[in-house]
Amino acid sequence: MTTPIDPHPTKSESKIFERFSWLPLAIALIIGAVWVISKFRSQKLQGIIFAVGVVLLLGVELLRWRRSRSRTGQKLASTTFVDGASSFCIALIYGIGSALMVIPLLYAFAQWLQGHSIFQINDRLKDIFGGASTVVIAVLLFIVVDFTYYWAHRLGHTMELFWANHSVHHSSEHYNPSTAVRISFLDEAWDLVLVSLWALLGFSPAALFVIYGFVMLYQLPLHVSWRGRFPRPIEYVFNTPEHHQAHHARQKLYIDKNFSGIFILWDRIFGTYAEVEKVHPVYGLTIPVGTFRVMPIMFHENVSMIKKMIHAKSVVTAVQYPFRRPYWEPAEK
Repeated sequence: MTTPIDPHPTKSESKIFERFSWLPLAIALIIGAVWVISKFRSQKLQGIIFAVGVVLLLGVELLRWRRSRSRTGQKLASTTFVDGASSFCIALIYGIGSALMVIPLLYAFAQWLQGHSIFQINDRLKDIFGGASTVVIAVLLFIVVDFTYYWAHRLGHTMELFWANHSVHHSSEHYNPSTAVRISFLDEAWDLVLVSLWALLGFSPAALFVIYGFVMLYQLPLHVSWRGRFPRPIEYVFNTPEHHQAHHARQKLYIDKNFSGIFILWDRIFGTYAEVEKVHPVYGLTIPVGTFRVMPIMFHENVSMIKKMIHAKSVVTAVQYPFRRPYWEPAEK
C-alpha cells in the first residue's frame, strides 16, 4: 500500500512553492485576456487558446508532482491518468453539448430578454459616465456575472435537481486541471439561464456570455494542488487554488464552502467561506461513483434521483426529491 503524495511543501521548499503559486493565476490571466480579445476574431482561435491554457497548467501540476516525487520517491498512480482521460472525455461531450445546444439556445433566450428589457442600463451609464462608460460597464458586468455564478454554484450544491449534474465536476478523487474541465453541459445551462436574466436590465447578451466565459476560464488555475500564500489583500478578495481545494474536499468542515468564481468576497459576505485547515483535503464525493466510465459518471446522480422518485411511497415524496438537499431521504422511510 502506497502513501498518498503530500502536496504540502517542506519548510526548505516553501519559498519555491510560494514563488510558483503565482504561476497558475498568471497563466490564467494572460490566457483569459487573449481569449477575450479573440472572441471578436475567431472561435477556432478561442479553442486553441483554451487548449494551450490546459496544457500549460497541466505542466505546472506535473512540476509540482516531480518535486513531490523527489521527496517521497513515489510513482504517480496510474489511476491519475485514467481519471484524467475520463475527465477529458467528459470535457469533449461538454464542448459538443455546449456548442450545439446550450449556448445557441440560451443566447437566443438572452436576446429575447433584452428585447423585452425593463431598463436600459447601458444608455443610462453612457449618460452618466460618457466616454468612460465602457470601463464602468465592463467592471459592473464582472461583478454581476460573478455574483450570479456564486448563487448558481451554491444552488448546485443545495438542491438535488442541480446537484445531479454538478456532481460530475466533484466526482474525481484527484485534483488537477483535468478536474476543471470535468463539467456537464447541463450544469452550464443552469448557470447561463441565471446569467441571461441580466439582459432584462439591458446588458448585452454577447458581453454577458463573454464575461461568463472568462469566469469559467479563471477556474482552470484554481484546480491545481499547489499550496502557497498570496498577499493578504489578494487572498481576501480573489479566489485562489487553496480556497478552491477546500471547496472540492469531502470532509464535513469543508462541505458547501467557497462557492465563488473569481471574487472570494461573496463567500465572506454570505457566510460560506472556509480556510484550508491543518486537515488535508480529501477529494471526491461523499458517496463515490466507483468507476471511471464516462456515462455513469455523467448521469449516475440523475438516474439515482429518478429511481428514488419512481419508488417513492407517495406522489408528495416523489415531487420533493428534486428540490431537497442532495441525498435527502424522507423521515418515514
